[in-house]
Amino acid sequence: NSFPVGNKVRDPGVSGYFQPREDWVLDLHKTEEEIFAAMEKDHRYSIRTGEKRGVETFFVENVSEHFEEFYSLLAETASRNKFGLLPKGYYKAIFDSIDKNRNGFLAIAKFGEDTLAMNFVITHGLPAQAGDSAHYLLGSSNSKLREKLPTYLLQWATIKHLKNMSYKSYNFGGVGSWESLAKYKKGFGGHALSHGDMYDLVGEPVWYFLYKMRKIVKK
Repeated sequence: NSFPVGNKVRDPGVSGYFQPREDWVLDLHKTEEEIFAAMEKDHRYSIRTGEKRGVETFFVENVSEHFEEFYSLLAETASRNKFGLLPKGYYKAIFDSIDKNRNGFLAIAKFGEDTLAMNFVITHGLPAQAGDSAHYLLGSSNSKLREKLPTYLLQWATIKHLKNMSYKSYNFGGVGSWESLAKYKKGFGGHALSHGDMYDLVGEPVWYFLYKMRKIVKK
């Protein structure tokens, strides 16, 4: 059943209904040693393995310059893990916005000339003003050389990078029904941040009706 709340709509058929009710957040006030010690044993092992196997990490602020490579890896990740993507232009618009507002970066893991993983992180607040938080928005990885466990080392490098910039917290994003992804995020330590119900805020009723009809037809 659906019901309106003002001009908000709650309905299992709307997109907001499927948004996770919990995010996973890591407090960055602790020391690197404390954060590392609080991780799951398997995560600490994977980070050390990535280091020993020669994975290198670095960060770039001009994210649009790397968009095509990121999207290619994202499409590969989606195919491998069987999840859908929004139109390519949607992601390009986000990257362009980050470049314009300077509120994000790409974390990249490489082995030699091969890019193994890329994480897209957005930030809230300025580091020079004791920035507030950062949010892990999108992650992508190569199907090659996965035995080097680059994604674990890349997250650890990102945590240290954010600490060096004086950010207060790192939000890994939602921990919903995808159990393996939730386990991956929780293994870095932290706590749950609970949200209330999600809603679609309808600004254009005609387009919203057509959008819902398209979802029904596709289903």
